[in-house]
Amino acid sequence: MQSDSLEKPSWSKTDNEALWWTLGGGTELVIRTGPAVKPSVSLLPPSSLQISGDSAALLCLLSSYSPQGAQVSWTLDGSEVTEGVQTSAESERDGRYSRSSVLSLSKARWEDAQRFVCRVTHDGAAQETSFLKSSSADVSPVKSSRIHSSHVVVRDQTVELRTSSGPSVDRRGLQTES
Repeated sequence: MQSDSLEKPSWSKTDNEALWWTLGGGTELVIRTGPAVKPSVSLLPPSSLQISGDSAALLCLLSSYSPQGAQVSWTLDGSEVTEGVQTSAESERDGRYSRSSVLSLSKARWEDAQRFVCRVTHDGAAQETSFLKSSSADVSPVKSSRIHSSHVVVRDQTVELRTSSGPSVDRRGLQTES
């Protein structure tokens, strides 16, 4: 006799979850049981201390998205860049995903470029977050953002962003745009 109560399969954790299987040849099958949530994207420019050295790195952070499968690409002044890009594996917490991508540049390449774009493609939609260097040291940011004392640690393509209370970081001569 059949029971009136149906149990969810052991692989089902929540009703708002995407299930992924990898089939032969790298084909993926996605079964979605809830709405897609687009990633929150932040683009952090190199610090002034880093810029004064021999290299510069930009950090693109993606967070709180579902289902998994977000892709990151970079452009400098409209040209796609693949060299110097390190993108982390996606990590999952409570059914939401996150990942990071670091673009490492030589000092010369940093100085030559003006517009840096982190392009995120997720669930068939693309969104771009840009960073624009200013030609003047006294230009105010286009979009006001308050960043407290922070630093980034990169270990085996895992990026941690640590922040602490303190004065705002002065980003003179740099503009952000969304």
